[in-house]
Amino acid sequence: MLLCRTDPETRRAKGISCLLVDMKSPGISVRPLRQMTGEAEFNEMFFDAVRVPRENLLGELHGGWQIAVAALQNERGILYVVSMQILLKQARDHLLALARERGAGRDGLLRQDLARVYLGTEIFGMTCQRTLDKLLRMGMPGPEASIIKLHWTELTQAMPEIAMQLLGPDGLLYDTPRPDDGTHAPPEQWVQRGYLGARAASIASGTSEIMRGIIAMQVLGLPRGT
Repeated sequence: MLLCRTDPETRRAKGISCLLVDMKSPGISVRPLRQMTGEAEFNEMFFDAVRVPRENLLGELHGGWQIAVAALQNERGILYVVSMQILLKQARDHLLALARERGAGRDGLLRQDLARVYLGTEIFGMTCQRTLDKLLRMGMPGPEASIIKLHWTELTQAMPEIAMQLLGPDGLLYDTPRPDDGTHAPPEQWVQRGYLGARAASIASGTSEIMRGIIAMQVLGLPRGT
């Protein structure tokens, strides 16, 4: 899916169309982007005089922004309601197991942080169930899906931070993988990899700032800032 401006006379979200582009088209080059983890899960793409057939237009001409919003709402609604809920609880259980192994129960502040994460994942699950109920009744996730995405981001970043505290100086050890030679981070260094990778959580599927704006205006009904 490619969003491109098809009406240069308009501004912002208006005049944008959505095209389905064959990645094997002449003129497209893809370059992996190496992340802090050492891995390359994303790419940058370059289009050099690429031609896209008119029949590859998805939806109406100049109506691409509505398609993009619907796609993001479904991603935040369906993906986070189901799979991310499971993954968060798995990450929490791994964190609690590490805390027991490291004797974190003797530290009152760490106990509070662990309790906050445990309760956070339970609340996240309940919020997901409410959203899923509305999704089944209405057939389409609404702007409240941004609450789920924002909460997921905060939990996803909080858990590795606590885990790094548990590791102490051992958390500085990380064998950086190289995508070009096929190496991967060792499984036992899941904390370090998770800590480095979690920074992207506040960008993926919409930045946290965008999510707060959607919640403020479309959920709470607050006026747009000047």
